[in-house]
Order: sequence, then C-alpha cells, then structure tokens
Amino acid sequence: DPLLNPGQTPEDAAPERIDSRVTKVEYGRGGQRSFTLESGQIWTQTESRSSGHVQAGESVQLRKGLMGSYMLVTPAGVRLGVRRTR
Repeated sequence: DPLLNPGQTPEDAAPERIDSRVTKVEYGRGGQRSFTLESGQIWTQTESRSSGHVQAGESVQLRKGLMGSYMLVTPAGVRLGVRRTR
C-alpha cells in the first residue's frame, strides 16, 4: 500500500516515475542509506550492497519496478533498490 499525503490518490502516491533532487543522504545501521528528496519524501535503500555514491544535490529518478518496488537511478548509472519510508 502506498503512503498517501492528504488528498492524494493512490496513483499519485505510486507513480511510474519520479524525477527529483536529493537534498539529504543519511547513513543508518549496516550502511543502509536514506535519501530525502526535494518533495520531502524519504526513500530508504532496500539492498545491503552499495552500488555507488549518491550525494545531496544530485538529480535522481525513481522508477517503479516489479511488485511495487522502486529503483533509484542517478545520471552516473548508480542503481539502488529503495522503498518509500515517508
């Protein structure tokens, strides 16, 4: 089930693609990273492996994958499985 903001439809909450910019990167337990986007959404890395560097100020694209999963993709080709946590 997608996280809904007030007045937001499920389609708006779970779009096929989001283009945004990372405003903050936080490191949690086990090297898991959380990415805050310009919209205020927070996405957390779902895979333990790190496939490259993502930094604040970087443009990213979130693409909907199989079974409601999302992939965070940078222009440099970094691809990370993520899920929305806020």
